[in-house]
Amino acid sequence: MKTNLFLITKYWRYHKKQFASMLTSIVILTAFLLIALLMERTECRRQYDDKLRGSSKTFYLYSNLGSDAYEEMSQDKRVSMIGRTAICGKLGNDKTQYTYGTYIDDTAEELEYVKLSSGRFPEKTGEAAVYDYVLEDMFFTVDPDSYVGKEVTFDSYELDDTYLVRTGRHVGQITFTITGVLCTDSRRDLKENRVDWGSDLSEVQMPTIYLWRDDCDLDESTFVYTAVSLYGDDEITEQSESAMEEFAQDYYDKTGIWPRSGRSRSAAEDICNITLGNEKLNSESYLSDSVQGILYFSVIAVILSAISLFGVMITVMSERQKSLDIVRDIGASRMKVAWIHILEWGILLVSGVVCGGVVGITVYEVILEIQSRFLGLPKLRGYTVEWCVQQITENPFVISVVCATGTFTLGYLLFYIYLHIKSRRRLIRRDRVRSFGRIKSVVSGIPFANIMQMLSVALILFAAVMCYAFCSMDGKGKGYFHNDDLDRDTYYTYGQLDMETSDVDICLYDQGSGITGGVLLTDTGLTEDGRKSIADMNEVKSIESFSTNDGYDIFYDRNDENIPDGLWQAEVQFPEDADEFYRADDRFYFNVPAIWLDDNGMRKLDKYVKEGAIGTHENGVACVEYEYDGMTAESPYKIGDVMHTMTVNGKGEYKETVEIVDAIIVIPETTKESDPVLYAGLGRASQYGYAIVASQDTAVSIGMFKTCYDVTYISLSNRGDIDKVVSRFADILDSSMELRIRTIDECDKEYREAYISQYASTICLFFILLIMAAWGYWGLVTMRYQNGRRNVAIMRALGMEKRSWNMTFVWHNIRNALVSCAVGSGMVYGMRWLLRYKYEQALNMFNWPETDLWNVDADVIKEVTRLQHVFLFDSEIFVVPVGRALILIGTFLVVISTIITVLVIHRKKSEEIIDDLAEKE
Repeated sequence: MKTNLFLITKYWRYHKKQFASMLTSIVILTAFLLIALLMERTECRRQYDDKLRGSSKTFYLYSNLGSDAYEEMSQDKRVSMIGRTAICGKLGNDKTQYTYGTYIDDTAEELEYVKLSSGRFPEKTGEAAVYDYVLEDMFFTVDPDSYVGKEVTFDSYELDDTYLVRTGRHVGQITFTITGVLCTDSRRDLKENRVDWGSDLSEVQMPTIYLWRDDCDLDESTFVYTAVSLYGDDEITEQSESAMEEFAQDYYDKTGIWPRSGRSRSAAEDICNITLGNEKLNSESYLSDSVQGILYFSVIAVILSAISLFGVMITVMSERQKSLDIVRDIGASRMKVAWIHILEWGILLVSGVVCGGVVGITVYEVILEIQSRFLGLPKLRGYTVEWCVQQITENPFVISVVCATGTFTLGYLLFYIYLHIKSRRRLIRRDRVRSFGRIKSVVSGIPFANIMQMLSVALILFAAVMCYAFCSMDGKGKGYFHNDDLDRDTYYTYGQLDMETSDVDICLYDQGSGITGGVLLTDTGLTEDGRKSIADMNEVKSIESFSTNDGYDIFYDRNDENIPDGLWQAEVQFPEDADEFYRADDRFYFNVPAIWLDDNGMRKLDKYVKEGAIGTHENGVACVEYEYDGMTAESPYKIGDVMHTMTVNGKGEYKETVEIVDAIIVIPETTKESDPVLYAGLGRASQYGYAIVASQDTAVSIGMFKTCYDVTYISLSNRGDIDKVVSRFADILDSSMELRIRTIDECDKEYREAYISQYASTICLFFILLIMAAWGYWGLVTMRYQNGRRNVAIMRALGMEKRSWNMTFVWHNIRNALVSCAVGSGMVYGMRWLLRYKYEQALNMFNWPETDLWNVDADVIKEVTRLQHVFLFDSEIFVVPVGRALILIGTFLVVISTIITVLVIHRKKSEEIIDDLAEKE
């Protein structure tokens, strides 16, 4: 053993560069795998954390639990965390209110899983923490965090028995200083629907404004909720489920109170498989495409690492074998040489794995730090994970060691197989060289190196193009399986308009619009005076406002024989106990959408007039017909027809009016591209293919109760003035208008944050993969250059110039890169075909669209879910145009391979010069 170690250390001490090359290959393989698998766990934890925050970690929520029961529950060994939150009343104005309250216990902050975007929670009297959407609604700000430190005043209202829907009487005002802003994690539905505790707890509207506990009067009218989390509530097993039910039953027997909401399982169910007893149940959704993409990059990384490792080993082991042959010649036995091989293998492997683990952990921590500091992603480490994450991920350290060991061992075996085949070929025959071109090809490198080099570049091209298709949004969102979490429409469509493609910088929209026939109308939205004030701003280039009155009911006597046939699909059915002023027994009512436009919108309609003329009658309206798929849905009304309408406002006031049709307007489908603002205001408003249109002045003159605009689109001369314009809205708008503000900058920010959150880890790993591939490619080119040096020396003796051989070497590498691009392109289109085929296979299993998906067999759904997970259906990467990306990336790889080749030649020249000088000395 001592002799073996002596021979090993002496050899590698003299061949430090070879040892470093071998060691670096193992380090890179181990490190990348470790980074990828740790990032996979981190992504799973982030998903779990996000879902946990959305549904709350709270296991049970008790309403008005007595103090004795609370104390007993606090001491219960099954309880991991407990806290109380009080709801004391509502704050806002006469139209919009929000619940306010306080934390009775500090631990309740952790139970609710609230998240501060800036500032802190209240710590003394006169302070409050407020949700961001409250500030957006009340003060029309696009930067709620700017309100930290400001003093604000709200009207205060009592709670009544139905406080979730209504408020009690006005009791005064409350003034406080905002110390913190709570964010809703970019969940648009939470902001707009004002649900801040997630679906499982939405029946209990928890405080949206948190005061300091001393400022809250905790009297008998206060609603107190006790939130309880139990040990093991994340680990969903048959035993833990039984224990949770037992806990609830125990306290029901003692207090007679059953929890208001049960435990939330959504976080675990959505991203893992649930185990109940010995049965494993598949959840509705598997891993996200981001996590699956990381796994695919890991596979490519192993292959590239193996290529570079095999390439290095061919060169290094060839030289090492010569030294071992000498050891054999001086009398060493085969067993002794075998032990030397095994010891070397073990030393290199252990050193590489240990160093790779250190490098991998270091790089992983750097990635997490960068993502946390610059991208705002939670720094959730993957060393130890929640139960649900452990169900879908393997131990990253074990996988890294096993893969490194297997790959390194395979490299040894392949080398000796190659050596054995090569020696047998020399004994059997020698290749016949029939041309000078063939001679140059032979001397430029061994075939194995050529194949590995081409495969390496082909894999990089494949990985780069598929990464582009994975991360790009082009063409996505059309398929049945598409996950719309990152659909651009979700982030840019407000007021039924895509702000990104419509040159609209600010959208004011009424979230409460869309009331149907027979329901009392509420007049909220932007007033005409407010619209004019905004239009007068120097920064505003154009402004257009629309109001959709879905409560516009046209009526006819039941014995009227002239009811247009086209109205029957819009008939309104009233209940038997409907208010008597509807006169449902005497009349037929037809609910037809009515759209009121500002002057700019009415002027635009002139060019679309088919018959008549807009504004012929003082109380005239126009009928709009919409073109769909080249066909126009004909309006049931003609020029001169008289319409009898009725409306009821929120005060119970009833009004009947008479209008005359003075124009027929046709809105072509091309309007969607030529005038998207008009199309958004009109083209999507009618489910029947027609609507009634008039100016806002006409609506007011005929006595319609809807006098405000539901949607206003604002375009600025300079987008940089958005904040300046919005800051002046506070003087124009009032929170009683119940308007929301959305700017294009906010859309960009939310979309960018969502995009970064989803793809940050994948893109980061891809860049590491590129660096690793560049290093491996450098090693392969260097290996080819070194392998050809002896042959080149012979050819130089026969008259071949060194410059000629260098040019031949460069050309052969360029040729290899071009061939690699062709092979890589084939791999890309082959994979796209496979993904598309699997997508269609999944649809065929559903028999879509002929079959109702709700009636599909459970086994079919299970198999389709598996296909959806494995083949990235959510990302639909097979529909992204990749031709241009192939050309650009391929050209880049050819250029990079040429540069690397030239640099290798230049470096080797420098080394040869240094060696010559050393010999002369």
